[in-house]
Amino acid sequence: MADIFQSHLQQRPAVWVFTSATLAVGERLDHFARQLGIGDACTERWESPFDYGRQALWFRTQGYAGSCQRGLRRRNRGTGGMDPRIQPRGRAFLLFTSHRALRAAAHSLESRLPYPLLVQGSAPQAELLKRFRRLGNAALLGTASF
Repeated sequence: MADIFQSHLQQRPAVWVFTSATLAVGERLDHFARQLGIGDACTERWESPFDYGRQALWFRTQGYAGSCQRGLRRRNRGTGGMDPRIQPRGRAFLLFTSHRALRAAAHSLESRLPYPLLVQGSAPQAELLKRFRRLGNAALLGTASF
């Protein structure tokens, strides 16, 4: 890949900036730079501003949709859970590794949540994000491409 990228660099001299949440291997970016033949690249790595320990749940199971549903219910326990007299807080973004898993979870959750369910593919991404922010209590389901 380095040869191909180097020919692009020569044809288009400019400043190139690469950003990603997954470019680093461990704490270093030199593996990525070597792959592109840019060993003299200036690199910088920043920690995520997100508190994943407090703000994320990780599911890795065959019963993914069920795990998501249980996770959303568990997340609501602190604000009344499924009690209809108490406004649930929602506000969850679930990211799936495949469209199949996304559709299965959406189907499983669509009539079981006491707050709006927004699903990638049902509207443009910008519109879904706008609704998610405006509603304040929705669950947004997307794939890695979201």
